[in-house]
Amino acid sequence: MECPRFRGHLACPPNRGLSINDNQGHAAGDALLRDVPTAITSTLRSYDVTVRWGGDEFVCALSDVTLEPATVPGLESGVKAITTGRVHTCALTSEGAVECWGGNDRGQLGDGTKKVRSSPENVLGLKNVEVVSIAAGDQHTCAITSTGELMCWGFGACGQLGTLSEAAPLIPIPQHCSTA
Repeated sequence: MECPRFRGHLACPPNRGLSINDNQGHAAGDALLRDVPTAITSTLRSYDVTVRWGGDEFVCALSDVTLEPATVPGLESGVKAITTGRVHTCALTSEGAVECWGGNDRGQLGDGTKKVRSSPENVLGLKNVEVVSIAAGDQHTCAITSTGELMCWGFGACGQLGTLSEAAPLIPIPQHCSTA
């Protein structure tokens, strides 16, 4: 079985395993899934990861995977708190600033864009504001300022931003939340 290699990953598509199961039976498909990792072991290093998904799905070998904790560039020190959403992370610094990175398709990083960020970026609208607490939801983030004000940004179609508006569910920069 030949599998495509891309960006350091080796993946065997599900339809190949499924066709073997359909044509030769599940025992043959399961045997193939056991044999593929064994066959590629000679090319793997101690820090590569091999994953097998169920009976007729696929095998995946991931290279250059780090299972050890790593420092986030730009936030080597001075982090007071962190919060994570589904695909984004934000850090509250000891100076009261908020920096976010990760997925941003709903504006949850607060940088005014929907661009994915691989390194921390300051949240727009909080530049001269001291933040004392942060929290992230699935696709939104909120901060409490030193004056007790609540500010939120990201996806808010269900009212989670406190803006009381379904007309503009995507708010990519912090907004003052209504308490009415």
